[in-house]
Amino acid sequence: MQMPTTDTSTRQTGANGATEAVDLHWKLMDTIRRVGGQIEKQLQPFCSRHSITPLQLTILATLHFKGPQTVSSLAHKTSMAGANNSALCKKLEKDGLVTRQRDPEDERQVLVSLTQKGRVIIEAFSVDCKSSSKKLEKVVTRQEMATIFAGLDTLVKVMERT
Repeated sequence: MQMPTTDTSTRQTGANGATEAVDLHWKLMDTIRRVGGQIEKQLQPFCSRHSITPLQLTILATLHFKGPQTVSSLAHKTSMAGANNSALCKKLEKDGLVTRQRDPEDERQVLVSLTQKGRVIIEAFSVDCKSSSKKLEKVVTRQEMATIFAGLDTLVKVMERT
């Protein structure tokens, strides 16, 4: 199903005078989809060079910044379904990028940790990010970025309340 775009120039007025425009939720979903698509487009060259997917990079970065995580907490922090996250972690383990071990405090849980090979990818990503940041600083100010981040944080908070 093709999602409507956020272009409001094609609005029509119904018989009761109500505007038949793109619903707020559709507009929001379309905007988030387009932002996500642009992020994935930016990540794809790096991911291709390292034979990982953007979702796998998300897991590696989360482990880098948050430390070892249980599979379930990792799923929560990356906003992925538990089964998808578990499958991705198994693939990352097979590729030598993470380890999976039973949590000594709760044997029912599996702890996922970065390996040295996983850290090397994150370090390479950090170098790529520095290069991208220099390009970004040419088109957006720090204040504009702060405004964007504040708006995104507000959006997440609003969505969590609904």
